[in-house]
Amino acid sequence: MSSTSSLLAIYTAIYDLLVGDVTLAALVGGVENIQNYEPQEPPAKFIVLANATEQQMNTLGGVEAGWGWDVTLTVHIYSYYSGDIEALGILARVTTLLNKPEGITVAGYGTAICEYGDKLTKVLIETKAKQERRHIPAVFSIKVHE
Repeated sequence: MSSTSSLLAIYTAIYDLLVGDVTLAALVGGVENIQNYEPQEPPAKFIVLANATEQQMNTLGGVEAGWGWDVTLTVHIYSYYSGDIEALGILARVTTLLNKPEGITVAGYGTAICEYGDKLTKVLIETKAKQERRHIPAVFSIKVHE
């Protein structure tokens, strides 16, 4: 890779991993309910990948040792189900897919470690178009290195 942003490669890797999982697709009602934007007419349950941050994280030895990035990406989980259970079930599956000790595969990087970064899981209750919905903003920390 290079000194350019790792965000596109990370977004692509995580999106492909989530839409490629048949269990998650079933939980959210289809792969079309996994996006990087909130639909104008939201389905009953859906996931939005958004709100990334990035900073350089080169290993000891400087740039000669390879480029690295420290990234956060929020996986927003939404559900119009009356209780928390549906949204928490979706979070459990997303965490299973992303929070692996062996890391994830990100094009252009030899190492990619992804961890569920929140110390506190929050199930927010919001009102959208006069309808109550659950929202879990799950922040994942991704560290990549060439």
